[in-house]
Amino acid sequence: VLPPEETEASALAKAPEFETKYDAVGYLMPVIASRPGLPPYQLTDKDGNTLQYVSPAPGVNLNRYVKKQVGLYGQRGYAQTLKKQHLTAQRVVDLDRHRT
Repeated sequence: VLPPEETEASALAKAPEFETKYDAVGYLMPVIASRPGLPPYQLTDKDGNTLQYVSPAPGVNLNRYVKKQVGLYGQRGYAQTLKKQHLTAQRVVDLDRHRT
């Protein structure tokens, strides 16, 4: 229960105007494929460990984001053959450019 001075309207007014949630975050790196059919990119953590694989949606060019920390929006899934998460990237945000 909110105290009288903090009504539901005032609590909403204090909430952030928007909250950004990405479908995936990490460093975008190319996959050096030893077998055909692998997604062309992977997201890694700062230590280079693979977090998930990434394929671009039609019309999306991910090359300019290679070796950068990015936030991705897209369709999440699971690659059974790789036993890892897979994302089809529809939108990319360069996180280094958006830091304040």
